Amino acid sequence: MKKIFKNIKAIIVIFLLIITLSSCKTESNTLHIGFSPDYAPYEFVDLTKTDDEKYVGADIELAKYICQKLDKKIVFEPMGFGQILISLQSGKIDLAISGFTYLPEREENFLMSEEYFVEGEGKQVIITLASNLNKYNSFDMVNKKDVRVGAQAGSVQYNLAVEQLPNSIIEPHDNISNMVTYLETNKLDCIAISETAAKALMLTNDKIAMIPGEFLVEDSGLYVLAQKGNYELMSKVNPIIKEVKELKLYEKWMEDSAKLFEQLGDNAGEIDLTDKTFSLKGMWNMFIKYLPDFGKGLGVTLALSLVGVLFAAIFGIILCLMNISKFKVLKAISTTYIEVIRGVPLLLQLGLLFVLMPTGTSKFITCSIALIINSSAYQAEIFRSGIQSIDKGQMEAARSLGMSYWQAMIKIIIPQAIRNVLPSLANEFVVLIKETSIASTLYVGDLMTVKQNITTLTFDSLTPFFIVAIIYFIV
Repeated sequence: MKKIFKNIKAIIVIFLLIITLSSCKTESNTLHIGFSPDYAPYEFVDLTKTDDEKYVGADIELAKYICQKLDKKIVFEPMGFGQILISLQSGKIDLAISGFTYLPEREENFLMSEEYFVEGEGKQVIITLASNLNKYNSFDMVNKKDVRVGAQAGSVQYNLAVEQLPNSIIEPHDNISNMVTYLETNKLDCIAISETAAKALMLTNDKIAMIPGEFLVEDSGLYVLAQKGNYELMSKVNPIIKEVKELKLYEKWMEDSAKLFEQLGDNAGEIDLTDKTFSLKGMWNMFIKYLPDFGKGLGVTLALSLVGVLFAAIFGIILCLMNISKFKVLKAISTTYIEVIRGVPLLLQLGLLFVLMPTGTSKFITCSIALIINSSAYQAEIFRSGIQSIDKGQMEAARSLGMSYWQAMIKIIIPQAIRNVLPSLANEFVVLIKETSIASTLYVGDLMTVKQNITTLTFDSLTPFFIVAIIYFIV
């Protein structure tokens, strides 16, 4: 047992060292760029490429150009659209480049660059199914109490829909690709979107049509955002944006990105979701086509699970011993920790931890710590119940033989308790594997991230959902 505890100490030291090293900042020569890779042709994922090369689009090219001109190394920070501004405000990223338009609230809370592109000549539009175009042939026909209109949460389209479609049901969504799936499966009637993005969708999906008309918009230009007060960085970015506009580089990037997106969409072989008979053959074809990506996603999922369950078990034992300790301070700390962590959703814990961790910390490390923090509270209770299940006579017999309390606990009680709680620990490991899915909110590369990337290309949410569900079940 002494050797075991020495190993535990070594593991904890190594873990803390990894966190420290991953948090070391070499920020002077890097720029962290936040974006949401589900908004073609501005930013999306090319699954034929690997690492950071898979992030493509006009905004990605702009980010590369800015970093090149500033002689900075670019660090891509893909995340959900709603997470970008939180990350910028907390200093997790340096610049946000993700199709951001002007809003008074944004100007108040962030630095906005000069306009680098006018989105669709200022047009923000509504799309629907081509088969429903007769039903929704104008904005007035959409502005009715039973019409469900989806828009990306936090976007200018969402605000415009709320303001100019007061009678409609406006539903915020985080992912445009999922909204298209909901549209095709009649979960949504319409989607508020920019004209440029709508045209890109229509290139790869002939079921989509644009409703005549447009939202009334004062400013539909796109801007780079920086943290409030970071005037030094923005003063360097603005001249580069002027150069991009003078050379008309962004228009070229948009054209190239639209062609690439159309090509990727044609190659994806999306499945007809309106077909009432679900295609097992189509599901198998998608699985084979993206097998390397599913494999990588599974690897990340298992790695998160193994790291989580290992360190959570170590910290769980420590918390348990604190909880049953005679020292009231230790007991109070342990009890408070366990009750708070078990009473707060894991997704909220991850979001808070992501904001609090030092800039530059690996997202894999951040997700691992969130899983460890959450699971250790549950495992502490599992170990406590295991220890309490051991007959009190075991401790009395050990003490009567001359053992100290901790000798008896380490040599007699804990080994028996661990044997008793193994089934419960196995259940916790199963739960932990499924909980790794929250890592997809930070685009860590787990199975759910792979699912999101495939949906972005194919606009098929249902088929990859089934594939990922089967993989989870088998694991």
